[in-house]
Amino acid sequence: MTKNDMPKKAFSKSGGNQAPQQNKPQLKCILHFKDPKPNDSEIKAKFYEADDSEVSEQIMCFKTGDVHANLVILMDRMVELGDLYDIWNDGDSQKLGQSLHRALAGQVKKDWQRIMGDVADWNNINREEFIRLLKRLGTKTFGPKAYKQQCKVMDEGKIKIPSNSTLRNGAQRFFQINSMLPYLGEFAREYTIEELNKVITKSLPPKAYGKYCGDGGDDLDDEDEILELLSMIDTKLDLKAEVAFLERKKNPKLNNSDRKSDKNKGKQNNGGEGGKSKDDKAKPCFKHDGKHDWRDCPDNKNRRPQSKSKKEKEKVPKKDLHSTKGKDESRKTPMVKVADKSEVNNCYKDLAYDTDDGSIMMVQKTASKQTLNGITVIAVPGADGTQHGTTILIDNGFTGFAIMSYLFAETLGYEFQHSNGESYRTMAGLMNTTLKVTITGVRLPDLSHHRTFTTTFEVASKESGNFGYKIIMGIGIMDELKIEQSQTDKIAEH
Repeated sequence: MTKNDMPKKAFSKSGGNQAPQQNKPQLKCILHFKDPKPNDSEIKAKFYEADDSEVSEQIMCFKTGDVHANLVILMDRMVELGDLYDIWNDGDSQKLGQSLHRALAGQVKKDWQRIMGDVADWNNINREEFIRLLKRLGTKTFGPKAYKQQCKVMDEGKIKIPSNSTLRNGAQRFFQINSMLPYLGEFAREYTIEELNKVITKSLPPKAYGKYCGDGGDDLDDEDEILELLSMIDTKLDLKAEVAFLERKKNPKLNNSDRKSDKNKGKQNNGGEGGKSKDDKAKPCFKHDGKHDWRDCPDNKNRRPQSKSKKEKEKVPKKDLHSTKGKDESRKTPMVKVADKSEVNNCYKDLAYDTDDGSIMMVQKTASKQTLNGITVIAVPGADGTQHGTTILIDNGFTGFAIMSYLFAETLGYEFQHSNGESYRTMAGLMNTTLKVTITGVRLPDLSHHRTFTTTFEVASKESGNFGYKIIMGIGIMDELKIEQSQTDKIAEH
C-alpha cells in the first residue's frame, strides 16, 4: 500500500488525532433553544425619553440569507423599543418602521418597503397593527408553513433543555420562545400556558421528567407555579448529585457496574409509567405549603385514588366500616354542638311531630320499645344557604364519626379542610380520607322539627363515588347526639 492509499485521519489544531465529527441532524424549525450568533453589522437609531432627552440605541442588522431566527429577534427588538419609548401614538410608529428598514438588506428589505408602502395612514398603526405588519413580513420571508413546522417540533418534544442549563432557566427560555412565535407568520400565535407546559414537560431530562410529573407539574397552568416547582426539582437534583459525588469520593473503588445499577434504580424510581414517580417518598404540596402530600391534594387533577405515603402507612389500626369499636381504640372525636341544648329524657314527642319544645335530639330506650330505623333523612345547608335533603345511614357498626360522599360534599359548595384522615376497610377495598368539612345548621327532621347542630364530616375520596348513601352516621356522632345505639338496626355484613 502506497502512502497515498492510506486512509486519511482528521487532525486537531493542537496536532493530535481527532475522529471526524458526524453532522448532527438539524431541527427543521426557526427558533431553537439557543439563539444563533448575531450579525456583526449594527445600526444606531435615535429615540427620545420621557424628559425629551435624546438617546441612541444599537440595532442588529439582517440581510437575506442570514439565519432566520435573527430576523425574529430583530422584530421582537423593534417592538420592545416601541414599548420602551412609547412611540405607538401620533404616527410615530412610522419612525420605528423606518429604523427597521435601515437595518435590513437584500430581498427582505424590499419586502418590508412594500409592506410599509401599503399603509395609508400611520396614525392608525398602533402596537397591535405594527405587529400585524411584522407578521406579514414573517410570512413573506419564512414561508406559509414556518409556524406550523415550529409547533410540530415543539409539540413532539424535540427541543430539549440541555444538561448545562437549570430546569428553571430552560423553562424561561421556552416562555421567551413563546413570546416570539407570533412573528413567524400572519396566522401565528402564542401558546397558552397549559399548552406550553406540555412542551416544557417533554423537554425535561428523564429524572427531572419523572419528578415533575410525579409532583403534578404536567397539570399546572400558571407560569409562576411552573417555575417554582422546577426550582425545587433543581435543588433536589443538585443535592443528590452532591451526595453521589461525596460517596464516590469516599469510596473510589466503586466500579462501573455499581454505577450502572444505581443509575437504573434512579430511572425506575423517578420515571415510571407515564412519567409518574413510583417511589413512596412524601411529596409536600407546593400549593399549600406542604400541609399534605401533593398526590392527595384536591387541586391535583391526577390525585391518586389511594395514598401510599409514609405518613399514611403509619396509620394503624385499620378501621372497618362494619366492625365494633375496639376496647383500646383512642381517637379524637370532633365535638357536636347542639343549638339551644336542653336536657329532656323523653323525645318521642318529636318523633311523632307533636311538639319540639325542649328536645335535644336524642332517642332513648323506653317501655314501648320503639326503635329508630337504620335509615333516616338529613337536611344539610349548602354554602349558599340552600337546603339539601338526602338519606343518612345510621350504622352502629361504623366505628368512625360521620362520613360524607365526595360528590355530595362538593355539591354543598364548602371549602374543604385538609386533615391526616383515617383509613377504612369497605366491601370495595381500603378507603382513605384526607378531607373534612364543618357544617352548621344540620337537621335530622325525623328526630326534631327545628333542632340544629354543628359538626365536622369526614369526606370520602373522590374515587369512592357514591357508596350507597350520601352520609353515614357512625358511633362517634351517635354518642354526641345521645342516640341510643342498642335501638338502631345494625347493617348485616355480606
